[in-house]
Amino acid sequence: SNDSSVKEIEKSVLKNKFVKEYDEFKKSNDKAMEKFSNISRQDKIRLHGVQYPELLYIIMRIINPSRVLETGVWLGLSTNSILASGIKNNKKFTLDSIDLPRSDVKNAESYIGILVDDEFKLNWKLYIGKDRTFVRQLIKKHKYSFFYFDSDKSLGGKLFLLNEVLKNTNDFFIIFDDLEDNLFWYRNELKHLNKIAIKYGNKYIGLIYSNKYESRIREIYE
Repeated sequence: SNDSSVKEIEKSVLKNKFVKEYDEFKKSNDKAMEKFSNISRQDKIRLHGVQYPELLYIIMRIINPSRVLETGVWLGLSTNSILASGIKNNKKFTLDSIDLPRSDVKNAESYIGILVDDEFKLNWKLYIGKDRTFVRQLIKKHKYSFFYFDSDKSLGGKLFLLNEVLKNTNDFFIIFDDLEDNLFWYRNELKHLNKIAIKYGNKYIGLIYSNKYESRIREIYE
């Protein structure tokens, strides 16, 4: 909160700046939230997860990747936003997601990605297990350009994900959720990288990217 380099974005500004994209997002998100309302009444399941699906949707529209790797799914609100945005850009878009079932919810695996719209599921591949089981092989196989990391919030977990991207990818755009959890953002390993921290509501989100995306990401905060 004391870092003057953090870019603060207001939801109202985002909504007014990206009118078309926000309207697109709202249609898919309203459908997901209606589904969640029905599920939560029946099963008393909490949403958790991403608190900025509209920002994620708009960043995806701007960066326009053909394939994305996501870690951390739970009910799938972020997953649904990524898929809605990616498919809007490219009908052949693919999302690969990794998620470890919650230990505090009975039959947790059955809820993973339950909010993902049925029409998006042909473009989605879900891997159940730990990040370290799948991340390296998936990155080497598919050479993603866009990564959304919202799983292991520990310092070691974030560094592992970052290092796997840097070792295996030349052009990359990475979003790290929950910067406020630890001092990952200020580690020496990140000092030579292009990076921007965004404050959105009460959340801090980190963007790390190769030179290719420098001009595109300015559209979000300038």
